[in-house]
Amino acid sequence: MSSLKATVNNEATTFALSAAFGTSITVFIVEALHVPNAYIALSLSASLSLLPVPSFQGFLFRIGSVTLGVISAVLLMTLLSESPWVYFFLIGFISAVGYIFFLNRLGTGTAYAFSAYFAAMCIEAIFGISSSDVVMDALQLLSQSIIPIIVTYGVGLILQRTLIATNNPSLRSPLASVISIALVVFTSIIVALSIKTGESTRLMIASIAGITNLELERSKEAFAKKMVGYVLGAIISISYIVAFVAWTNDFGIYLLSLGCLFGFFEWLAHYYVSQQLLFRAISTMFSYSVLMLPAPDSNLHVSLERVVSSLIGFSISIAIFLLMEEAQKITQFMIHPKRQE
Repeated sequence: MSSLKATVNNEATTFALSAAFGTSITVFIVEALHVPNAYIALSLSASLSLLPVPSFQGFLFRIGSVTLGVISAVLLMTLLSESPWVYFFLIGFISAVGYIFFLNRLGTGTAYAFSAYFAAMCIEAIFGISSSDVVMDALQLLSQSIIPIIVTYGVGLILQRTLIATNNPSLRSPLASVISIALVVFTSIIVALSIKTGESTRLMIASIAGITNLELERSKEAFAKKMVGYVLGAIISISYIVAFVAWTNDFGIYLLSLGCLFGFFEWLAHYYVSQQLLFRAISTMFSYSVLMLPAPDSNLHVSLERVVSSLIGFSISIAIFLLMEEAQKITQFMIHPKRQE
């Protein structure tokens, strides 16, 4: 019994250190290189730090998947720049098909990386968020992906975390999964257009991040835990921002506190396995909300807009998946009424 407890403690500590170093080193590098909109890099490093370390081939596939995602987005937006309603649907469809393709073959990390960066490039082009130079925007996004992929892979190897060749989760229904993910992405675009927020890309990426685990664990209990975690994460994020801005603006303290909090959340997720979804949802929300570069927020409205946009994105993914689950049950009942009885 004591041996089992020691194993759990060691595993929790290893993953906590991985999350702490993976996120803090990523933030340090993007700040040193002055990479814009670096929250995408932080959210990716926070997500990849939670996953088993891939093989070297899997590591290369992660880099390849984000490169493919960004290039595909540039081609799509260039070829269909005059047909917005066509590329709106195609963004959702390609994000969904790409996510399922990589999920089946290379795991959640690669699937999320492809869809998130594909959608980010498309949204930045639609809303004109970045410069008018598409190539420069694409290179900036690639830098935000390659940095966390390299950092989390290196940290995982140094800490001697479990290595995996591939992670091929089985899906209940590939068609239902494609429809669910496409609806999440399309709905997020419409919502972002409707509310006219300056955080449209964040809202979109958050909705795709919300897909992770929901696609694998289709239960109302899992959905509820994720939603509660996101709300708690939003509260913790606002509290952290207010406390940090009021106390200090030192970058070293900021970096140390970020690493400690991400590590603490991941330690709790491994120590209290039954609440892992809850703690990881808190960590995910935190990663989308607290990046303050190149300087701390001077206006709480900016912080609130980040938090609310992220929360909307996560809520959309949960709402769509819940609706699709109910739709599948109704369809199955209509096709096999006797079996349901």
